[in-house]
Amino acid sequence: MSRLLICNIGNRDILLPMELLPVELHKASHRDKIKYIRTNKPKIGSSLQITMIKKVIDYLESDSIDWILLFGTQQANPNYQPTDTFEAAELMRELLIERWNFRPERVLAHAVPVNPTRQNELIRFYEAQLTQYDSQIQPSQVFLEVTGGTPAMSNALQLAGTEMFQARAIALYVTPDSMLPERLSIGRRILGGPLRKLIQANLTTFQYHAALDSWHLYRPYFTDLQSESSAKIIEGMLAHAAARVNLDVPRAILAIRDLVGLADGLYDVMIHELYNALTPLSHENALAEVLALAEIRLQSNNYADFLTQLVRYVENSLRLVCLYLNVPFINWQGKADPHGARVDDNWLKQQRIGTIKIGQSGLQRLLSMYAPNDPQVQLVLKFAKTCQPLIELRNEITHSLGGVSQTQIEQAFGDSASGILSYIHHNYQQLTQRSLNHNPYHTINQWINQLLQ
Repeated sequence: MSRLLICNIGNRDILLPMELLPVELHKASHRDKIKYIRTNKPKIGSSLQITMIKKVIDYLESDSIDWILLFGTQQANPNYQPTDTFEAAELMRELLIERWNFRPERVLAHAVPVNPTRQNELIRFYEAQLTQYDSQIQPSQVFLEVTGGTPAMSNALQLAGTEMFQARAIALYVTPDSMLPERLSIGRRILGGPLRKLIQANLTTFQYHAALDSWHLYRPYFTDLQSESSAKIIEGMLAHAAARVNLDVPRAILAIRDLVGLADGLYDVMIHELYNALTPLSHENALAEVLALAEIRLQSNNYADFLTQLVRYVENSLRLVCLYLNVPFINWQGKADPHGARVDDNWLKQQRIGTIKIGQSGLQRLLSMYAPNDPQVQLVLKFAKTCQPLIELRNEITHSLGGVSQTQIEQAFGDSASGILSYIHHNYQQLTQRSLNHNPYHTINQWINQLLQ
């Protein structure tokens, strides 16, 4: 683990009592004073006071600092050169090596050739230089001492350093009246705004894996304004949604089961609701999950995925009615299994029904032969027939390289996208005698967005 300290050097970082300077230098430029000090350092070096950086070194403990990078200005315009601080940075380097025994090759002075009042130029400069030093040093932790130099230099170092080093960056500010540096989060908060927008955009399109990846990568930017318990809820909810969209129920449950009680229990009701919808995962609940997935796929313009979820919903609606009628499904090992890929052959023979190939067409044939007058059978067969144009559209794109649009879906079904969803919702409520209050992913998005504010 290597630690890098980066400092801007200003006119107040090295102080020399005025009585030790020749009278003719009392009103001289800062650079001329530094030149005199360097020339006469053997005589007056012990009287030099290191102000801000000493506090940072004491705070971090010198033994824990592996690299030090000092920035000082060195401008081409001769009118500005009297206020330049690069010679002060070189003097600071010498003093740090002498007083704290830092390794000379690990204390670096770097010239800043741009105008120290021009924010945009400084940001571009720091971005380029810090990229090189990051590649060269590869620090695991970076301290940005942003007290010295001009205000523009401080802001630029904090912004560029936070952006470059991200979670590794810690900005420090030194006040005259305290030996303890303050940790700043301004850079993180400024950068956190666009990053929150990024996660919110992922939520809008239900891209939970992308949102979770962004959260893991940029977590420090979000947690400055939030309690640790709120941050845990955000992470848990994102992990829950990322698993849930794949119907990975064990992982979805695991992600939220320990969130109850966090943030003073403000979100416990919602967490219980999400958890209970999956535990136990009845066939009706699983069907509702598929319906929720179909809805968000259509709303996020993932039309091929919508058709896939629709076919999945139709087939499993048919299976649900079969289960209501006690049709015996078995797995490949011949054991009873409501999710099995076969219907028991002996039962089919008893019912004088030939071999049934599991799938939406096979289950339609089974139900129409076994219980054609049953109200639920009639309901689900009518539903499957109504959805047949969409099933055929899905099969068409599956077996070709063609695409699909919302217009094609609406034309095939004969209604708008919202009309299609309303029809499917109504069918679910009729079939299961259960209400669908809201889509769980809309709830998840709403709560995460609130927590991100």
